[in-house]
Amino acid sequence: MSTRDTTSPADGRNSLPDAWVVRAERAGLDEDFNFREGVASIHWERFPDPFTHDKAALEQYAETLPHDKDKHRSDAPRQIWDFAHNIPIGALIVTPRLSKDHRGEVAVGWCRGSAYHVDGAPDSVPDLRLPVEWVRTDAPRADFDAATQLRFNVPHHTVSPIRSAAVVTDILRRLSLTAPD
Repeated sequence: MSTRDTTSPADGRNSLPDAWVVRAERAGLDEDFNFREGVASIHWERFPDPFTHDKAALEQYAETLPHDKDKHRSDAPRQIWDFAHNIPIGALIVTPRLSKDHRGEVAVGWCRGSAYHVDGAPDSVPDLRLPVEWVRTDAPRADFDAATQLRFNVPHHTVSPIRSAAVVTDILRRLSLTAPD
């Protein structure tokens, strides 16, 4: 198992935590796994290990994938790198629910550790994971402001920062959450 070494606190902007949208694979295939295991996760089996390779190596490898669209080639390395290196402990993690029985819901939790890679994980199991304490897995999207709901729907991104203080504030307020110490 390889990990990143970080205990970065939230950036302190208006004392709001960092916040990230992390999808649970296409159609929510990894939702049950993530909630059961207390993680957010992504599959990245085609890319070099982001803990032993630099970002340029990920980008260079992406260029060799002939069947991927140009946008995916440029976005995938950045998303893998962000997941492995840029989500700090204490960040708010938001997972839009995409599985058939839970469309229209989001899960929200706190990042509780550094990202890590599980060597030899079967293809059906996510190999890049981030410890998350899920505080809510069934929050209705309709309970959030329109701008927040739009932020949950970032097309073609598995990992994406939430940079809007208004959106982070809306999530915290609607779910009666306070940033962890």
